[in-house]
Amino acid sequence: TDRLYAQPEQFLGRTFDEVLPPHMVQMQREAMARAREHGPQELDYSLDLPVGRRDFNARLAWLAESGHCMFLVRDMTDRRTVQRERERLNEFVLLLFSLANRFINLPVQAADAAINEALGDMGRFVDADRAYLFDYDMVAETASNTHEWCGEGVTPEIENLQNLPFAMIPEWIGFHRIDQVMHVPDVSRLPPGNLRELLSSQGIQSLMAIPLSDGPRCLGFVGLDSVRSAHNYGEEETTLLRLFAQMLVNIRLRVDAEERIRELNEGLEHKVAERTAQLEDSVRQLTTVNRELESFTYSASHDLRTPLRGIEGFSSLLLQEHAAQLDDQGREYLQRIQKATLHMSQLVNDLLAYSRLQQLTEQREPVNLAATVQAVAEPFRDELEARHGQLSVLIPDDLQVQANPKGLAIVLRNLLDNALKFTPADRAPQIRIEAGIDGPRVQLRVSDQGMGFDMKYHDRIFGMFQRLHRQDQIPGTGIGLALVHKAVERMGGQIRAESAPGQGATFYIELPRV
Repeated sequence: TDRLYAQPEQFLGRTFDEVLPPHMVQMQREAMARAREHGPQELDYSLDLPVGRRDFNARLAWLAESGHCMFLVRDMTDRRTVQRERERLNEFVLLLFSLANRFINLPVQAADAAINEALGDMGRFVDADRAYLFDYDMVAETASNTHEWCGEGVTPEIENLQNLPFAMIPEWIGFHRIDQVMHVPDVSRLPPGNLRELLSSQGIQSLMAIPLSDGPRCLGFVGLDSVRSAHNYGEEETTLLRLFAQMLVNIRLRVDAEERIRELNEGLEHKVAERTAQLEDSVRQLTTVNRELESFTYSASHDLRTPLRGIEGFSSLLLQEHAAQLDDQGREYLQRIQKATLHMSQLVNDLLAYSRLQQLTEQREPVNLAATVQAVAEPFRDELEARHGQLSVLIPDDLQVQANPKGLAIVLRNLLDNALKFTPADRAPQIRIEAGIDGPRVQLRVSDQGMGFDMKYHDRIFGMFQRLHRQDQIPGTGIGLALVHKAVERMGGQIRAESAPGQGATFYIELPRV
């Protein structure tokens, strides 16, 4: 505990019963008995301390000559927290890929089964008790539950939720008409009325419902319920539901397109040519969306997961096989590996963030440019030092831009990563970041002395999954500069580049001044 670390003299001579909870006393005694009989033992356990729940690893060795047992205890909380977050991120990415693959080119007749399976996958991942889909009938002004998944022991409600009048839930419908999320963290705190009564009758304690929007049309909604306990749904659940909602809208559009084809075949032969052209255009648009989604899935699953697995593998080997032999230098190496893993995880986040950049970068506020640059550059310090490189930052301390902090961080992180990646391994990276006021805007310049590129490819480098080099020459996914370009545009800015082969590159970013 913290007291044990800070004031060990208070624990000298005290028994297990005086220091540990009863179940830990028994666990320690059993481990000591095993150490005496069978040699060194290892024990993992957790304790609830005043500072919160902490994870520990203990190694025990029986000292036969003195009749004592020696304990070597390590606080593993931070390390295991990073590991759990990394595993959670991997599971989230895999779930997104699974959903994308399931609905790409899905036959319409298989849609119901696929939707039910997807609702179950999402509900289990976010630990919800129900996941469901509703259709809106805007003519009759009713809502009907069409698909539902329930956790074990949770009562289905689909039969009771058919043709619900909009008049029963006007505030709910109001949110969805303007494409807003309906999030109720605690149903018991809702004001008395139809909505609270409807939700309480189903045993719901918390919920989130996201509309299925096709431009100005609202087709229905997809939602999650918590029945056993209240749950505050956050950004992860919102992202997951929004992606799924868009897939469902695409399926609905395909269903509508096929229905229109059937109507033409039944009695509208005289409009076949005109209507077929419109439908083919819709199909081409849907095919383009599906192709981009396929490209996204392939690139993310191969180009990003492979290096992440490598980092995780070597880090695990170091921890499992050489932890006891690590000296100060070894621990430094471990810290660098952990930093690299976190950095890679952030890159995966950036890839997933591309789909939600429109929401993210519309939320702008004054941002201190110098402080943001320093914070983003920190994870790159180790690589710069290892390659004897230099990063120069020439930005006034009080200079501010009107931007989204996360969006601006994504821009800077990708440009720094590119500057290092495109500097040959035998050359020390030289990166310069400077900024100044240009009328109502701030111009930010990021320069390097790397490989550069031919200006005839200027527009191509900002395209999605566009690359100028083979994967074996320069690793990457081809999404970085596309992410940068979209983030800058969504923040009301502009970006351009100047370069020549072998002479480095400079990226000019203009953002609104505060």
